[in-house]
Amino acid sequence: MTYVYDLELKYTFLKKKVHSQDELLNVLKTSNFVLNFEKTSKLVDEKTSISKIEKTKEELNKLRLSEKELKKELNKVSKAFGINEEKLKSEKVEKRKLISENRKCLESFRKKTEEFIELGTILQSKEKENENLVEEIKILKSQFENTKHELSKIKTHWLSKLFIK
Repeated sequence: MTYVYDLELKYTFLKKKVHSQDELLNVLKTSNFVLNFEKTSKLVDEKTSISKIEKTKEELNKLRLSEKELKKELNKVSKAFGINEEKLKSEKVEKRKLISENRKCLESFRKKTEEFIELGTILQSKEKENENLVEEIKILKSQFENTKHELSKIKTHWLSKLFIK
């Protein structure tokens, strides 16, 4: 803006040290230039603010028009492709239902998997117990065979002693 240039020119012309903008204005208020400056700056500011407001109103109206046009185009396209908002909403509702059902199925699958894992660990422990029992049975069977063999030896020994006498 031009008034900034004028202030700088006036300030350099005065050759006085000023520490703030208010001090500068107080120094410059003695001349007609400052009064003219204040009046013109207000006019310029009001004019620019009014023009800015008008521009923003125009832009807003353009945006509203473009939004309406976009909605019309969307309706045309949706009609051309046979898309219906109610249909879309019902499809969304159906998809949400399917998603919730899938979540429920996934949760039940997770629970069943956990149960299956638990049953697998129980089965493994039972198989280990069975293997231990089979080993014990083998040991007992071999002991039984040994005992049977010993008994037959004792039996033959005693029978031989009985018949010899």
